[in-house]
Amino acid sequence: MATSTTASIADPLANTLYTVTETSTKPSAVYLDATNGTLYAVEIDNTANSSPAYLHMWNLGSGVAIGTTDEHYTFMCPASSRVTYACPGGHEYLTALAAGIVSSPGGSVGPSATVTAYVLVNT
Repeated sequence: MATSTTASIADPLANTLYTVTETSTKPSAVYLDATNGTLYAVEIDNTANSSPAYLHMWNLGSGVAIGTTDEHYTFMCPASSRVTYACPGGHEYLTALAAGIVSSPGGSVGPSATVTAYVLVNT
């Protein structure tokens, strides 16, 4: 089951840090932001897995079915790694923001061990 937490932060670029944690091989989408905003950075901690993990994100406020709904953004983290992606100019999402973590691109199966992703946005 995927979980999400939110933290308000004081950062020159962004004001919200979302944490998405997937602990199940049956992932579910979590809805992070119900409005428009700007994505600035993503960090994925996949150190507990011996295979890659993929953070899928959708510019949708509802109706996301992992493995069925085409994702708008995909970020890959290699096995046993932690990786950070930065969008220096920011990338706007116009509707909302949802996320899910899977073990293959476009797949519907979650990772075998816990994966945590941090998503930095300005809402």
